[in-house]
Amino acid sequence: KKRKKMIKKYLFLLLAFSFSQESMNLTYESKYGNGTNIVDNTNEESPYRYFENLLDINFNYYNDNNNLFFYTQLEYSNSPIYGIDRTQIDDIANTYFVEYSGYNLTAKYGHIQTLYGYGLSVNMFQDQVTDFDNRIKGWELRFSPYNMVDLFLISGKGDYGIKSNGGLRVNDLLFEHELNLIGAQ
Repeated sequence: KKRKKMIKKYLFLLLAFSFSQESMNLTYESKYGNGTNIVDNTNEESPYRYFENLLDINFNYYNDNNNLFFYTQLEYSNSPIYGIDRTQIDDIANTYFVEYSGYNLTAKYGHIQTLYGYGLSVNMFQDQVTDFDNRIKGWELRFSPYNMVDLFLISGKGDYGIKSNGGLRVNDLLFEHELNLIGAQ
């Protein structure tokens, strides 16, 4: 009787997972280093320490015609390899977006990473290894009637930073940018 009950439970779980239309993925990355850094212009040694923790959370819900995707990256860094410290609860969610797609329409809100015109007209992305981030926080809408052409709209604002000296760990030249673009490809 116990065995029959256990088989029923496993069959129920197997059927539940077979017809499930959700998926979730968690990825954790931790980096630690402690040593010295040589300052370029003086050749003196300075302490160099980093402790960086990244947690990526992906959630996808889908059915026949509609998809809903949520992504966020939580970061606790004291100090990161490059960039600013993120130790306060307000700073931990450093990137996120929500995306809906269905019926030839895609709508995305959050930190937009996208590519149009093979990257020659629009190429927005984040690279944490080099501390590069030219994304905007805003909207991206794309309509693909009959899958023949993509009509798109991108709108949002962002902050772009660069280092005046390659030896710096934090961007010291910052400026705001805004993008409002309508196009087709």
